[in-house]
Order: sequence, then C-alpha cells, then structure tokens
Amino acid sequence: MYNWIIPEEYTMDTLLYFDRWVLKYLLSDQEDYQGDHPMLLGSALSRYPHVADFCRHKVPECVPYLDAALALVPPELDAEAARQAETDFLRHHETFVSMPGLR
Repeated sequence: MYNWIIPEEYTMDTLLYFDRWVLKYLLSDQEDYQGDHPMLLGSALSRYPHVADFCRHKVPECVPYLDAALALVPPELDAEAARQAETDFLRHHETFVSMPGLR
C-alpha cells in the first residue's frame, strides 16, 4: 500500500467511475490479497446494490464471482462492519481509487 488515499473519504460508489477492465480486475480473485477477498468484496458491496447491479451489467463475465461474494455476507453484518470492509477494500485497491476526480 502506498497510502495515496484516505479510504474513509470514499465509498463503493467510486466503482461507478471505473472502466470495464478495472472492474474486471477488482471482481476477480486477488492472489496478492492477504485474506478472504470474496468475503471482503461481498461485505463491502452489501450496502450498495446499485453498484453491484452496475458491475453485473458492465462486466457480465464476473457475475459468478460477484454473486458468490455477495452470498458469503452474513445476514447479521452490521453497518459498522460493512463500512470497515468497504474502507479495507478501497485501501487495498487504492491505485485505482486515487485517480483524479473520484472524490
């Protein structure tokens, strides 16, 4: 991580600005991620159904990964834990989030 962003200043709505190739990368298995990337993704997107729908239409080949990630989210996930997952996801992918004009 380069600490180029303050992830708490961003939301998963940021994904709405990304090109298809960026989304394809983000919505796939991350070998360099130290943890459960699908669980992180699902938890981060759990409060953003409009972003998940956008991703389904923009990168249909990633729908199985996306839907599997969302299926991992426990029903008792609270807003604080979802927000933590969101900031962790954005921090991990800060290279894309730090693009000008996304805040």
